[in-house]
Amino acid sequence: MRRPPREKPECIAPANPGGGFDLTCRLAQEGLKASGALDDPMRIIYMPGGIGAVAYNHVIAQKPDDPNAIVAFSGGSLLNLAQKKIRPLLGRRRALDGGGRHRLRRSRRPR
Repeated sequence: MRRPPREKPECIAPANPGGGFDLTCRLAQEGLKASGALDDPMRIIYMPGGIGAVAYNHVIAQKPDDPNAIVAFSGGSLLNLAQKKIRPLLGRRRALDGGGRHRLRRSRRPR
């Protein structure tokens, strides 16, 4: 029996290209290729914004059990999650901003 074709694996970097998360994805790709777990290059998806909240919410909403996706996170990312500076999107609520002080909400009409 033939196995169904797998989707192309991807690494989600919660930042712009060229930084530490980009490097983490590239190192993961090299390690997976060297081990034989990857045949083709892994796609790297950049999702900057909200101290990692954009990537976190994308994974929670779109890929909660995707076996072909990994996310580059750091100790600082985990600390932000533990301190609830990154929260899942619920309806129109959004994650906290970079300073963790304001909750972004839909704008109101001027009076």
